[in-house]
Amino acid sequence: MKRILLLTMAALLLASFPVHAQSKWEVGGELGLNASTTSGRWDSNDETKNKWIGTPLIGIQSAYNFNPMFAVVAGLFMIKSGALYVNSYPGEGGGEYSQRERFTTLRLPVLARFMWGTTWQYYGLAGLYLSKRLGGRYVYKTAAGDEESGKIRFKKNPDESNNSDDWVLDTEYFRRLNIGLQLGGGIRRAIGPGYLSFNLLFGMGFLDFYKWADKNDRPEGYKAYKDRNLSFQFGYTYPLPE
Repeated sequence: MKRILLLTMAALLLASFPVHAQSKWEVGGELGLNASTTSGRWDSNDETKNKWIGTPLIGIQSAYNFNPMFAVVAGLFMIKSGALYVNSYPGEGGGEYSQRERFTTLRLPVLARFMWGTTWQYYGLAGLYLSKRLGGRYVYKTAAGDEESGKIRFKKNPDESNNSDDWVLDTEYFRRLNIGLQLGGGIRRAIGPGYLSFNLLFGMGFLDFYKWADKNDRPEGYKAYKDRNLSFQFGYTYPLPE
């Protein structure tokens, strides 16, 4: 009788803990590094090199598990998007100059997750993301040592900026919202009450940063300025009890 009572209590105790495989909902946070650039070119004579910039990434995420193999994952991340543009002035007096544009950006991905494995779980991720630029900063430098920097703001029908070094971008001509495709994968393992994970994701924005009322107004050889990003994300998620 005592053994039956002890076994019953042990079973109830185990049942009170979250069981990873049976939990439908998971919530947690992620930290990492986001590298970003753009794919644009102003015209056929533009020799600017669009280079990558790296900045921290932080966010929250949740997942709904339809079964042990398939889930839908959504998150909200604060990142820095933009690029480093490098070019040279022509002629004998020319020299290299660079302009770094970095925007504080909110990114909301909704991804399908396909997973396999037991102790170590491997998965692929694919889906769409929505992002919005909140504002940013630029830094302009020349080989001669000249430097200029300021804030980047978005405003509809802007007046003159209070600071001559600041940029105020008219939202009629510059795009803040973007939508894109995100692909990647990751690995995770149960540690403690939740899962420790690592994700590698590549994102491609669909929309041009510049808005053109008439495509014929674009310079010859123009190539749309679209976001490209690569994210390295470490996360910890906790399965919610049912």
